[in-house]
Amino acid sequence: MPPLSPQQQENLPKLKQLRQGTGTGSVWRNVGNFGGTQMACGMGFLSDYFKDHFVALPTTLYRSGELCGGCVRLWCVDSVCQDALVRNASFMVTDSCKDCTGNSLLVSERGFTNLTGVNINISPTLQIAWTFESCAPLISGGIRMLASKNNGPTFLSCNFSNLRQLLKTVTIGGIPFTRTAYGAWELNSPGRDIAIPKTGAELVLTSVDGQRISKRLRTLGSQDLGINFN
Repeated sequence: MPPLSPQQQENLPKLKQLRQGTGTGSVWRNVGNFGGTQMACGMGFLSDYFKDHFVALPTTLYRSGELCGGCVRLWCVDSVCQDALVRNASFMVTDSCKDCTGNSLLVSERGFTNLTGVNINISPTLQIAWTFESCAPLISGGIRMLASKNNGPTFLSCNFSNLRQLLKTVTIGGIPFTRTAYGAWELNSPGRDIAIPKTGAELVLTSVDGQRISKRLRTLGSQDLGINFN
């Protein structure tokens, strides 16, 4: 391994304090052939940047979808990487990985290549350091609401993406929804119609840091809400 540059020497102690594991780039993890809605978080929208930069967490860290739509910052600390210990990038959590252990991640193909500068077909798995971080600096526009095609009088399910902060609670028409392990928020009322009007219901979203935003919905269908957290 060549001698470390001054920048690498400066970064090394800080990177040793972060989560250490492997990052495996996967051609399969490509939004072009594996749409966001099909991943564990069921993301209905990914920006152009995050279409190339997303990861799957080990099931032990996935925490039943609580971190869906959040971000991690990755550094390649493998000696074969270009600008090892220096080059870094933000990736969105969109999926879980049952075969990943410890702090190892499954990484989108293009994001992996951009980060490491390494041909995925030659070295698909490399040493990485990473930490959780806010996606807010890379999020623009409103929160996107994706309504389930299975919604009906007794069942409502929706997914929220393009969030500047992670969600803590969701209510529509004053009725709380329950978070599922696959990223959706649901209300299930077998045998009894849900008392939420199809138009004019108030959607209230609360973030994990305590922010509260609301929107009067013209429809319960998929839409750009036009609002977001700070």
